[in-house]
Amino acid sequence: MNKLKTLAVLTLSIATLGTVYAAPEITTDTTTEAVPARLALDRIIAVVNNDVITERELQERTHAVAINLRRQNIQLPEMDKLRRQVLERLISEKTIMQRARETGI
Repeated sequence: MNKLKTLAVLTLSIATLGTVYAAPEITTDTTTEAVPARLALDRIIAVVNNDVITERELQERTHAVAINLRRQNIQLPEMDKLRRQVLERLISEKTIMQRARETGI
């Protein structure tokens, strides 16, 4: 009976996650249709050769860094400064990864 309950909970969890990930992809469109306020459009923040860094990528990484700093009881810098630092780090990482691909590492 416990296995059946566990299986039911797991199935419901997977189904719930499936509906989240099955949502239509948001794309930018130049038409004049109004975009619902709940949809956040992603935009390009930086271009590193042929790679891009998006607003979403920057927000996610900034959020993760802020959480890690709080866990370590380290005072957070101003959010603008933190975003700039995280952006610089993302650019460095993309550059290093590109160079590694070019050299076959």
